[in-house]
Amino acid sequence: MAGADSKKVFLIATESEPQRRAFERLVLAHYPGSTLYFAEDGAEAWAKASNVPPHVFIIDSEISKVTGLTMVNQVTHDRKLAQTALIVVGMLPTEATHVDEFVTGRLQFYNAGDGEADFKVCLAKALNFAFHGKSTEYSVRFLTEGERLLTEGEKAESVYIVKEGRLRAFRVVDGKETFLGYVERGEFVGEMAYINGEPRTANVDAVSSCELIEVPVGTLERVLYRRPSWSKTLMQTLARRLKQANAAKADA
Repeated sequence: MAGADSKKVFLIATESEPQRRAFERLVLAHYPGSTLYFAEDGAEAWAKASNVPPHVFIIDSEISKVTGLTMVNQVTHDRKLAQTALIVVGMLPTEATHVDEFVTGRLQFYNAGDGEADFKVCLAKALNFAFHGKSTEYSVRFLTEGERLLTEGEKAESVYIVKEGRLRAFRVVDGKETFLGYVERGEFVGEMAYINGEPRTANVDAVSSCELIEVPVGTLERVLYRRPSWSKTLMQTLARRLKQANAAKADA
């Protein structure tokens, strides 16, 4: 269900029409092209989730017939929904239940008054769980605006391809930030540490909500062999980096 080319599927379950419209707007604003379907009570939501397992299930904790917290129990015990992440709209429960699901990002609690930024974080965590498939070759990674992808000095564990969004690369020397450039849609990022066999040489932060393909360095050569288009993308990225480096030297 959660391959790199899968369409993102959301189920939104709430009796409130304004809340439904608000969540629909936010999801499509940050993940355009997603498939959304809706339910007005818990029984309808459970039937739809069982029939078409969503990647992310957004449910009002106070929904009628089957409550949100009851739905959490049902989803987490259903094998067909093993890759479905949940965002429960409501306050955190007083008892520490579903700790494992919360730690892995499968379960998020969102207070409707917390604002759009917090909802974006919930969405990214939920999608990261849903799209972290069983494939050992690559998976999909989601970032929110301002989130750190790479840190200078770290060991390179993965290489990334930007599917959607924009990132910025920079270094910090003597407490001062030096901007290195943007990483755009369709480019690799993090490839130089892999090629050189050295620690990361720059920090990379998301400028916008981003969707990336994450390839562990141990499988990169095999993946590139099987996907010639990705090899071409890598060559184009390296050529662009070289052009930027030469331009920087000329301006120095």
